[in-house]
Amino acid sequence: MNIVCDKTLLSAAIDGVSKAVTMRSAIPVLEGILLKAEGFQLTLTGYDLEMGIVTTIEANVKEPGEIVLNAKLLSSMISRMPAGQISILSVDNGKTTIKSGVAEFEIQSMAATDFPDLPNTGAEETLTIPTGVLRDMIDRTLYAVSQDEKKPAHTGELFEIEPDKLTIVALDGYRLAIVERPVTAVKDIRIIVPSKTMTEVAHLLPNDDEEPVHICANRRYVVFMAAGYTIMSRLIEGEFLNYHNVRRYRGGMHPSCRRGGDPVGASAGPRGGRAL
Repeated sequence: MNIVCDKTLLSAAIDGVSKAVTMRSAIPVLEGILLKAEGFQLTLTGYDLEMGIVTTIEANVKEPGEIVLNAKLLSSMISRMPAGQISILSVDNGKTTIKSGVAEFEIQSMAATDFPDLPNTGAEETLTIPTGVLRDMIDRTLYAVSQDEKKPAHTGELFEIEPDKLTIVALDGYRLAIVERPVTAVKDIRIIVPSKTMTEVAHLLPNDDEEPVHICANRRYVVFMAAGYTIMSRLIEGEFLNYHNVRRYRGGMHPSCRRGGDPVGASAGPRGGRAL
C-alpha cells in the first residue's frame, strides 16, 4: 500500500474510529485500525466486536492495499507530524513507513486478513432525525443510564420508535429520564442501545444541527450514519423496565416530571430523581 493524504483529515479520522478500538486485548489486531486504500479514498475502521466505526477520507492512492496499524502508536505518530501531506508506504513484510516533511516513523503492520469482518447487519433505514434533536435527546438522558451490570438492559438507552414519535428512556433505579420528540419513521421498533455507543454517537455528531442523522435498526443491530461516519453496534438483549408504570406518583405526575423543554418523566438533572 502506498498513499498520500492530508494530515488534518487523517488525524480526525483516526480519532473518530479509535473510539471503537480495544486498547488492551489478547487479540493484538483488535488494538489496531484497518486502513484500506482503493480508488481515490482511504477507509479507516475500528471494531471491538461490539461496536464498529467506519469513515472514509480522500487520498492519493499510488498503490492500493490494506493493512492494520496499532491505533495508539499511529495516533501518536500522526500527532507529531507537521501540517500538510502525509505519505504511508507499507511493503510485503509489514514494514510501514510514515513520512511528512523531515519527520519519518516506522511501524510494523498487522495482516488485514486477521482483522474481523464487520457483520452484515441487515438493518434497514428506520428514521432520519436532525443532528440537533438527537444530540439534545442524548444529553437529556445519558446521565441516567445504569452502571449495574447485574441489570444489563438498563446499561443502555431504550429507543421506542413509532411512525410519528421517537422516545428515548434511561434509568438507573434512582433516576428516570424520558424524552419524546416528533419524527417520521418507516416502522415501529423497540431496541436497547449500549450507553457506550450513544456516547460515541454524541461525540461524532456534526456541528450543524440541521444535518440529518440516518438510523437503521433491526432486532440485533443499530446503525447511525452522520458526518461521514458509520457507527454500527450490537444491541442489548433483555427486558427494559416498563417505565409507563413509574411515570405517575401518588395519582399524579412526579414533581420532577416535565413536558416540553425538559425530559418527559425525567429527573431535573443528574443529581435529581427518586428511587424507582
